[in-house]
Amino acid sequence: MRVRTDAKPTMLSTGPGFRCLLLAVLGALALVPAAHAASPGVNVNGVPTSSNVDDVIASGSKYARFFVLWSDVEATRGAFDPLLLSTYEDQFARLNAAGVKPVVVIMGAPSWANGSSDRFVPPRNAADFGVFAGAFAAKLRGKVAAYEIWNEPDEAASWHGGAPDVAKYAALLKASYAAIKAADPAAKVITGPTTGNNYTWIDGLYDNGAKGSFDAVAVHTDTACLDRGPDFFYREGGQIGQYSFLGYQTVHGVMAAHGDGDTPIWMTELGWSSTTKTCGRGAWAGKKPAGVGEAGQATYLKQAYHCLSFDPYVQVALWFDLQDLSAADSELNRYGLLRADHSQKPAWGAFHDVAVNGDQLTGQCAKLDGPAITVAAPTDGSVYADGLFMKASASDPNLHSISFYVDGKKVTGFSGAKIQGGRFVSMLWHGASNLSYGTHTVTVRASDNIGNVSNQDVQVTHVRRGDLNSLQPVQLRVTVRGKGLIRRVTGRVIAPTPPGGRVHVMFQVRIKGKWRTRHLVSKNANRPFRVTQHLARPGKWRVRVRFMGAGLYRASTATARAFAAR
Repeated sequence: MRVRTDAKPTMLSTGPGFRCLLLAVLGALALVPAAHAASPGVNVNGVPTSSNVDDVIASGSKYARFFVLWSDVEATRGAFDPLLLSTYEDQFARLNAAGVKPVVVIMGAPSWANGSSDRFVPPRNAADFGVFAGAFAAKLRGKVAAYEIWNEPDEAASWHGGAPDVAKYAALLKASYAAIKAADPAAKVITGPTTGNNYTWIDGLYDNGAKGSFDAVAVHTDTACLDRGPDFFYREGGQIGQYSFLGYQTVHGVMAAHGDGDTPIWMTELGWSSTTKTCGRGAWAGKKPAGVGEAGQATYLKQAYHCLSFDPYVQVALWFDLQDLSAADSELNRYGLLRADHSQKPAWGAFHDVAVNGDQLTGQCAKLDGPAITVAAPTDGSVYADGLFMKASASDPNLHSISFYVDGKKVTGFSGAKIQGGRFVSMLWHGASNLSYGTHTVTVRASDNIGNVSNQDVQVTHVRRGDLNSLQPVQLRVTVRGKGLIRRVTGRVIAPTPPGGRVHVMFQVRIKGKWRTRHLVSKNANRPFRVTQHLARPGKWRVRVRFMGAGLYRASTATARAFAAR
């Protein structure tokens, strides 16, 4: 019973395929399961039977997810179908004996509860749903590990009779939680899984007082015509998007923002169709593949479980589906580990390997970090009096931009070839002189083509020009070469930022015991300088270089060793 979105995300980058090799626990010769890998399980179509329960056990699965339709179990108020109940009791007992934990999705209201012949119209009274959930949990006490309340309530295909309503759903969830916990305190109550990683819906649950009425948040990532691996993602407002596999990280961020970061996430459906047909529905109809083929399905299965191992708050991940729905080749029919004729796909072996041996892959799942930033100027704690010089570089194979901000407001930005290869970009911002005196924050921000962003902050202080106590020293590096009356002077002023002002290069001759300046050349202090001078006369000479002081830098003098000119 799958409901999929047809939404078309704005993709910022296609990215290379199969980048997600995933993290493995290291071993010398023997490989062991990853310490934080999500417990694997499978979804099973229909009611449990001896045959599909046998398959679940053989797969190595730790969980098995089944739908329980309230409209079938209690078609008449107060009268439970005895055959269905006994089937659940018997087959769930078998699963538990084999170490497999059943997960039950309760949905589908009977007509007496919703006033409609459409079971996907929610009940008029949330309390009625809670009464059924509690009664069912009491009859299956100790046999069900977790109950999901409805399936994809955020999607119109599963929530009829009006647009999905998070407030109405929150009431359903709260009523169910109280009733199930009273009937079977050990059973977990899980939120109805969202279509994709619908963090907006989860935020709405918290806003409607649902916190404390669930033991885990459920998401589904087997969205329509999925043909990208788990490492592919796009961003929405800087966050990993809803229809990205890794979007569960955004869901977790919403939970943490509501003080609920310790509550786990259960991915109760993940999967890729093995069809080779073209997408036939939604915004992507006729524009992309509907699946990834059987080999791709197995590859992405292993990659997905390893991606999840990086985030231990994802505790359970249930593959959709145990078996193909039919032999007909279409997207929705080909999600199974088993083909319709019960033969095993490559994904069966991949799942069994993960379930029995754990995650065996190595490497990164996806690049989520922003570019590495180097800030050359200003230095942290520096002061300035007039213009503010800013200089930085960033390193990333997909570097997109470098921008400078002051106190959160963008000053300028750079992109294109000028920032590639670790090149520094810079500017002298004269507008900084208009800032108030005191401390300000300079932020260098770099982004890549996927939307990953990194920031580096530097604190600077704006001082009055004449405040000598705040002025900083500089270093002068000077070299004198030449012979006879020809002398060449090279040098530079070393400072955290371009100092501004002038450098005076003075050629002094010794006359009657005193040094007297005979030649003076003025140079720009922002650049390395070079002076070639023909001395006026033979004698004892020296070169003296003086930075005259400017902006936030105090004056400084360097004197070279005396020499004889003949």
